[in-house]
Amino acid sequence: MKAITHNILICNKKSCEESQKNYPFIIIGKTVENKTSDFDIDLTKKIYESLDKNALNQFCKDLNIFKYDFTKINDDVMKEKEFWDFVHKVIDETLIIEGCLKCPNCQREFPIINGIVDMVLRDDEM
Repeated sequence: MKAITHNILICNKKSCEESQKNYPFIIIGKTVENKTSDFDIDLTKKIYESLDKNALNQFCKDLNIFKYDFTKINDDVMKEKEFWDFVHKVIDETLIIEGCLKCPNCQREFPIINGIVDMVLRDDEM
């Protein structure tokens, strides 16, 4: 599972539907890998612009790779290649293979197996 996936997922458990505390998920990463990929700065910038910065911070903090507070990035930092290299590493190369996503509201854990999150709810959760 990549940061982009984490950035869009919310808990859909019935008790969380109306809560604004069901996002972003807490990540419990047991196996995390870095997969090298080609760096396209224009694509990285477009993806970065569309991401929720608080969720991106959560992703980095939970995986112990926090380097920048994405909610406080200024224009000077955005001109630095080092910043964009880090963003690329986070959104394109960091992959959670095994672990789980934990809802900050109901504490329900959704397993991550082979890089795929199982978000299927039980009957009593719908």
